[in-house]
Amino acid sequence: DWLLATKKLYDFVEPEIGHIAKASMEGGTEFGYLHIISDNLARKYIQDLSYERLTDVLGNRKRLVCEIQNNLSRFFDQWSPK
Repeated sequence: DWLLATKKLYDFVEPEIGHIAKASMEGGTEFGYLHIISDNLARKYIQDLSYERLTDVLGNRKRLVCEIQNNLSRFFDQWSPK
């Protein structure tokens, strides 16, 4: 099993994105991807989806979404598409 064999190498695996990126390359289109990970099946963490409504989890999520928005805004302010 690939997951068991590589468990120590990766924190997470997105099973669909590789296929989408490959299709984009084969089709000659540009491709970008941002995934906000909401849970992790390879490892057990204290704050997983079963605790997603706890006050501290909601607060941390809100803070991280703000950081993501700020980073994306800075990126798009400088970005000049082809």
